[in-house]
Amino acid sequence: DKIVIANNNGSYALSTDQKTNNRGATAVTTAGTVMTLTDDVEVITLESVNGSWAFKVSGGYLYAASTGSNHLKTQANLSNNNYGLFTIEITDGVASIKSVGNTSRGVMQYNPNNGSPLFACYDSAKMTSIAIYKLDSGCNHNYSSETTKEADCENTGLITYTCSECGHSYSESTPAYGHDYYTDSTTPATCENAGSATYICNNCDDSYTETIPALGHKYSEQITLQPGCETAGTKTSTCSTCGDTTTAPIPATGHSWDNGVVTTPATETSTGVMTYTCGNCSGTNTETIPMLDPVPAGKTTFVKVEIAPTDWSGMYLIVHESEDGTFYILNSALGADVDQGSNYVALENFSIVNRKIITDVNNAVTIEPYNGNYAIKIGSDLYISGVSNGNKLNQ
Repeated sequence: DKIVIANNNGSYALSTDQKTNNRGATAVTTAGTVMTLTDDVEVITLESVNGSWAFKVSGGYLYAASTGSNHLKTQANLSNNNYGLFTIEITDGVASIKSVGNTSRGVMQYNPNNGSPLFACYDSAKMTSIAIYKLDSGCNHNYSSETTKEADCENTGLITYTCSECGHSYSESTPAYGHDYYTDSTTPATCENAGSATYICNNCDDSYTETIPALGHKYSEQITLQPGCETAGTKTSTCSTCGDTTTAPIPATGHSWDNGVVTTPATETSTGVMTYTCGNCSGTNTETIPMLDPVPAGKTTFVKVEIAPTDWSGMYLIVHESEDGTFYILNSALGADVDQGSNYVALENFSIVNRKIITDVNNAVTIEPYNGNYAIKIGSDLYISGVSNGNKLNQ
């Protein structure tokens, strides 16, 4: 067959101009798949040699002339190094021409070369790709096809077409059809352990396995034992996926004691008891109240009245504590119509022990029943009374 090598858009063809290291390119006109040749276009004769192709041109054969430079030269005869033998593959009209010789610069390409176009051999398809145009022989080709290389999942195939009239043939590659995997087996992942899935190709039995990450626990918390004042509680976490449980302690809350109540008053001969009650658990705790010191002669002990008695008869200390901490009592020297500013005097000669006041007996008053009510007596024969015309007291 006779062919023409051109760039992929058919605007330049390999010319008869053999330069020192490469072949020149000449401008041509192409309409569709038909190229109009000029006199300086190199018409190449294809020769089949040991399953490869030789490009016979005027003056010899084209060959990839260098392992270190981008050369395309002409040699008179084919050499033993196979630099002049090439493989040809065509995909979608784009030709891939590679030297079968042991050279790193064997890929034939078109180079626009900044307005001085040329054809040369390079180390890869990094320039402009090329196309092959066949010289029209006038034969109405009758092609039959033959699969010369089967495509598989990963590799392209090759179909060769041969004319039964003139013997012309050409080849087209068929694409790899890719793997068609199905799931062969699965090991489910759990909360703590990874799973796996194995896939096998329906076409070629290729297989691979993927790891399925562990799911991880999904815990929800619940208090399963409430903490007490002195005992710890328990918090239980349960995984909604696998039912796994973990527990953690909840610290004891501790008691919440009140201010305490004197349940057994202390005396001069025995200790007392102060009882505290917990607001959380109603538990109790006690403290010992020390025994009272002996009351000195002429003095007595007074305890604050917390609850009104049914009978007020007895000796009392009527006292007022001011903001500065001074205690005041009724003035035992009250006369007739004494103004309120003289109703009281500062308490002297006293002490406070366990919230009780110890003071002289003569600072006290006596409450006596009188006509269904009570009278307040100061000293041996004086009684306190109010007046109707002011804030005053009389004796």
